[in-house]
Amino acid sequence: MKSNNEMGFIVRGVRSLLGMNQGDLADALNITRSTLCKVENGDRKWVRIDTVGKALDLFQTKGVGVYESEDHYVILVNKQK
Repeated sequence: MKSNNEMGFIVRGVRSLLGMNQGDLADALNITRSTLCKVENGDRKWVRIDTVGKALDLFQTKGVGVYESEDHYVILVNKQK
């Protein structure tokens, strides 16, 4: 992953795209809303790497894939979900 700010921006954007509030996503990831807020604001890295995996898996099941390349992220949205 790139910087905390970049990842936070991606998480906030995808969460908003999916119509989820911070509480919804935090509950789904089994973290506190406060922790998620810090991640989204770039003030904190993910607590555990498996939490990143959970977030990416959750986004994927809801039709949004987030992929990292050398210098950017790609977000793919399945309009049929």
